[in-house]
Amino acid sequence: MSLSKTSFIKGLQCHKYVYLYKHHSKFRDWLSPEKLSKFKRGTDIGYYAQQFFPGGIDLKPKSHYHYKKALELTAFHVEQKTPVIYEASFMYNDVLIFLDILTYKDGHWYAYEVKSSLEISETYLNDAALQYYVLSGTGIPVRDMSLIYMNEKYTRKGEVDVFGLFSIQSVLDDVLSRQQMISSEVIKQKEILANESIPEREVGVHCYTPYDCDFLGYCWKKYRHTNSILNVEFLGIEKRFDLLEKGFETIEQLNKNAELDGIVSLRIQCLFDKKDYIDKPVLEAYLNKVGVKSCYIDVLGFKSAFPLVENASPYNFFPFSVTVVPVNEINNTTHYYYTHVAGTHVPFIEFLNQIALQYDSIITYDKLFLLNALRNINHNEASVLLNNKSFTDKLIGIKEVFNDGLFISSKINGTFDFENVLTELNLKNTFKKKDINNIYEATAVFMDNYAVDNKQIMQDAMQSLLSYSSDNIRYLDRLISFLKKKI
Repeated sequence: MSLSKTSFIKGLQCHKYVYLYKHHSKFRDWLSPEKLSKFKRGTDIGYYAQQFFPGGIDLKPKSHYHYKKALELTAFHVEQKTPVIYEASFMYNDVLIFLDILTYKDGHWYAYEVKSSLEISETYLNDAALQYYVLSGTGIPVRDMSLIYMNEKYTRKGEVDVFGLFSIQSVLDDVLSRQQMISSEVIKQKEILANESIPEREVGVHCYTPYDCDFLGYCWKKYRHTNSILNVEFLGIEKRFDLLEKGFETIEQLNKNAELDGIVSLRIQCLFDKKDYIDKPVLEAYLNKVGVKSCYIDVLGFKSAFPLVENASPYNFFPFSVTVVPVNEINNTTHYYYTHVAGTHVPFIEFLNQIALQYDSIITYDKLFLLNALRNINHNEASVLLNNKSFTDKLIGIKEVFNDGLFISSKINGTFDFENVLTELNLKNTFKKKDINNIYEATAVFMDNYAVDNKQIMQDAMQSLLSYSSDNIRYLDRLISFLKKKI
C-alpha cells in the first residue's frame, strides 16, 4: 500500500494512527471548523509564496485520484527543464509527494516547501526529509532543499512586499541527516499497513503531539463517560498522563492526591462528591460590578497569517466585528465591522474608546482574550488604549469566576472556554437557526464578503455576524443570571 506525505507524518506520530487513516477512515472524527480553517490558511499562503518564483506552471491535480496524470505531467516538465513548477508530483517506493515549488536554474534543481507558520518545527523537517527521499529516489538531483515560512519581523507598509513577508531557509543538512531514519520508517509503516489487524497502542500524550489525532473518538471511547482521570480535561493532557503513570487511575483516587494545588484539588473534590462549590461573598461582590450603566461586548477576530492592514505583521490579531449591548437593553445593539476601505484598525480602536466613555463597566466573557488581542495589534493607538485605565479598569471577565474558583461546578470537567461552560451547565440552546455557529464560520463569512463590490451581499454578511454576536451576548447574559441565582 502506498504512502503520502500526510499519511507518513501521521505514522511518525503513531503507527496506529496511519493504519486507521489508511484502512478505517470511517472511524475518523469529523473535521473541526478549526482544522478546516487551517487547511484554507495554508492554501492561501501557498499562493502568495509562489510569487517568489512567478510564471510557473501549476500541476496540481483536480483531486488526489488524478495523481497518475499529475505524475506524467511532472515527468514531462522535468524532462523539459521547465524553470518553475508548482505542485510537482513524484512517487518513489510507493511514496507519493506533491512539492510546493520546484525550480530549475543554472543547470540545477531547487526544492521549496511552504509553511504558514512563524518557525520551523521538527514535523516540517521530517516533512522536507521525506520530500528529499522521494526526489532523490526518482533521480532528481536536488541541489538544495528549503522551507519558506512567515517572517515574524515583517510589518506591512502599503502594498504587501512578498519578499519581506516570507523567510527562506535551507534545511539541506538537516534533511540529509534524516535520510536513514526516513528510509527505515517508510519500510516499517508499509509493513504495518500490510497487516490485517489494527496495531495495539494505548492512548497517551502522542494523541495530541504534534497534532490532535483524527481518531480520538475511536481510541478514547472506552474512557468516555467513566470516572477515569483521563476525562478531567482541566488538568491538561501531560498532567493527566503523569498522574496515570503514578497510579492515579480514577477521580476517587485523585481526590486523595496531595500533589494538586488548592483550587484544582477543590475541583476534583466537587467532581467526586457531585456537589458545587460557591464562594458566595466574593462571587456576589464580583457580579455586583455589573451595574445599571454597564454593557456587554463581543469581539470577533482571528490571528491572520497574512497582514491584511497597514502596520500589521503575520499572525497579528485582526478584529473584524464588535457588538455592544447595554445590560438592561438586551435587544439594543451597536455594531462596528471592518471594511476594506478603512485599511487600518484605527476605527476599531476609536470605537472601543467611545464605549469606555459611555459605560461604567464593560462585560465580556474572556477579558484576557480581549486584552491580549489588543496587545497583538501592531498599532500605536492600541498601545494607548491598553494604557488607558478608564478602559482596562472597566473590563470585567466572567471567565475569571471559573478560573479563580469563585464557582466550581461538579458538571464541568473540561476547559473553561465559553462554549464548553455553556454546554456543561446546560445553558446552550439555539435561539433560532443561524448561518454562523462558531468563530471559524464567522471568520469565513467575513473573509468571503468584506471586500465585495455588491453592498447588499456585504450588508447581509455583516448582519449574519451581528446576529451571531448578539446570540453570544444573550448567552453571556444567561450565564450571569445563572450565577446570580447561585448566590
